Amino acid sequence: MTTKFEELCNEDKILVFFKKLLNEWNQELDEMTELEKRTVKEKSMVATFKQCARYLSRLFEFCRKK
Repeated sequence: MTTKFEELCNEDKILVFFKKLLNEWNQELDEMTELEKRTVKEKSMVATFKQCARYLSRLFEFCRKK
């Protein structure tokens, strides 16, 4: 069962939007080569992604409760 984005409540819209962004960001990081993953810049990008995912998990929990 799929629901149109416009028909979702505000909390679900937030949840769907940020989950999609996190998934796209994670895909970009997964597509990096092993050599790229060893650079300081890429390590920083991975750390930033993990931190954002951790922080957003609380927002996701809040949105699910509403």
